[in-house]
Amino acid sequence: MPQHLFGFDNNNGHRSFELPGARPHYTPDRPGQVEHIFLDLDLDIPKQRYSGTCQIRLNPVRTGIDRLTLDAVNLTIESVVVDEITQHFDYDGEQLHIQLQQPTTAGKTITLAIAYRVKQPQRGLYFIAPDQHYPHKPVSGGFCRNSR
Repeated sequence: MPQHLFGFDNNNGHRSFELPGARPHYTPDRPGQVEHIFLDLDLDIPKQRYSGTCQIRLNPVRTGIDRLTLDAVNLTIESVVVDEITQHFDYDGEQLHIQLQQPTTAGKTITLAIAYRVKQPQRGLYFIAPDQHYPHKPVSGGFCRNSR
């Protein structure tokens, strides 16, 4: 039988699992250990929107980290504060890039507070409301833990 039917090629008897044209993808550097995440949300269920603040307590893994990158898909970012100091940030619709005014010190916990809002979220939190097919559906909302 041909070797390709068994998943082998001439590469030392092993076949690669990557698709043709695939580029390497590496796990991003981890800037610190997340100690706590606190969400304070104001839900507007009839209008399918919410606003709130996400506070993250982070213990940096090394000294000198001067920027953080966080996943933040389809949000409107209003402000970023680190240890009560407003920070400069850039947002591309998928990632929030925070330029820290003070580089981190290993072992010194920092607290990020990100204020944001969302209208008709596509990930993370969802709203359920009556529609033309189910006019008596109860209004509710929920969280999807693994939304990526």
